Amino acid sequence: MKRVGALAALVAASCLTVTSCGNRSAAPVTRASVPASTPTGATPTARVYRADDVAVRAAFPGTPVRTSSPGTLGALLPPATTVTSWRVGDMALLRPPAYELVVADFPPGSNATTIDDFLTRYAGKPNTTVGGKPGLYRLSAIPQASGTDFSGIKAFSVGRVLVIAVGLDTARAPVVSWLESMRLTRTLR
Repeated sequence: MKRVGALAALVAASCLTVTSCGNRSAAPVTRASVPASTPTGATPTARVYRADDVAVRAAFPGTPVRTSSPGTLGALLPPATTVTSWRVGDMALLRPPAYELVVADFPPGSNATTIDDFLTRYAGKPNTTVGGKPGLYRLSAIPQASGTDFSGIKAFSVGRVLVIAVGLDTARAPVVSWLESMRLTRTLR
């Protein structure tokens, strides 16, 4: 399994239900210390995050770092996809707590099938959005040597734009709160 940015979290969030990830680690994994950029016990505050003509409201538990078109995602997404992400913690290391919001603008000519195929390959389930409800919403418990970690993913698409929120933490409640906070607020498409 490649451990790259937001899509590593996407795979981690679905690991317990995707056959190829069933035993992601034969040896127990020990939790690392909390990254300095993620304040423990921080009260999440909802803010609007914009990528071109898409605006998403989300409540990060800390101050996120923005990255535009991270090169590591290029190998996983169709060529010419534009990616903007915001993160707290380091999802690439799969070390809790870590939270990430990704807005991926697929290239012209892409459609819902393109996005469904991508999500099926990397999360085991297509994005079957119905009535504005996200087609992909999953919470997973991940047993570790020092306890249980919780991961979650919420994804939906608007035209050829895919919006993904992923979270990884040592408690279930912060992950649920993070996923529930993510809402599309505006799109010009």
